[in-house]
This record gives sequence, structure tokens and C-alpha cells, in this order.
Amino acid sequence: MLRRARAEPTRLHLGLDTDRRALARASTAAARRPERGGAPNACFVLADALDPPSELCGLVDAMTVLFPWGSLLRVVALPDIEVLARWRALLRPGARFGAVLSVDGDRDAREAARLGLDVSRDGAGRRLSEAYRAAGFGRVGVESLDREDLKALPSTWAKRHAFGRERPVWCVRATA
Repeated sequence: MLRRARAEPTRLHLGLDTDRRALARASTAAARRPERGGAPNACFVLADALDPPSELCGLVDAMTVLFPWGSLLRVVALPDIEVLARWRALLRPGARFGAVLSVDGDRDAREAARLGLDVSRDGAGRRLSEAYRAAGFGRVGVESLDREDLKALPSTWAKRHAFGRERPVWCVRATA
């Protein structure tokens, strides 16, 4: 999020996390002077992304979830329509939502089984589109990302996927 906040200095960027230590590290980095990598337009809130603060409803222009794991992965990939509807409520009309996820059927089999995810490629796009629409999103598109797409994402995890062993990566794009 800090990278994106630095790239878009006229927009406020808000990060939610339940990990106090992670938020403290990110806040410290954001508080540095801009020439030392700080981002005065980045703000962090100790909150659960699965149940975001209702005070944010209707205020968000764009929401991005990059390479979620655990409960967040379950929300975007299963998907959990109830949580997606909460996220949709945060967005202003016409706002953008994006999620990039990767689950490898071989390497991530244990986590996929724990979360109850079907990691087969067959029908994933249709299944995800239908669920996101059921949660209140408008236009929904699901596409596979290739190595070049991954290199363009503002995430070190994306860069690792771009240069490591190839694995399936999907991008869900939707509008409010």
C-alpha cells in the first residue's frame, strides 16, 4: 500500500489489519519524510478487513486485495458473499474493486483443503463472477494473469510470482 500511496500522493490510502505490529511498522515507514520513502497520505487502521468499520461505507474510491491468504483468500476465492457485500458497501457508486489471487493445486493443496477452496481452473471465472454479482458488484471480470502482468503489479509478492515457478494467478475486477 505504501508504494501505491507514494505513486498517488494526491489520494488518501487506507490500510486495514488486525496485526498491531505490522501496522506499527507500516505507520513508521509512512511517517518518514517523502524523500526517505514516507507517504503522508497513507493511514492505517487496526481493524478486521472481514468486518470493516461501517464509518467507511460509501467513501471508498478503489479497493485492492493483492495475494490474500488464510481468511482473506477464502473471502475472495470461495467466495464469501456476505463479506464481499460488506466490502461493496464501502465503495462509492462506480468505484473499482480488484483482487489478485493465486492458489496452486499442488503446492497449496493443504491450505486449499483447509479453506474448502476448489482450485481447479474449470469454471473459476464464471463461479467468481456470479458470486461477486450476488454480493452487489456491477460489472465483474475474471482473467488469468501472465508473468508480464505480474511484473506490472505494485507488489513484491507479484514480482516473486513473475520470476518464480509458474503458477495460476487470477484477477477479479469489479465495479460498484
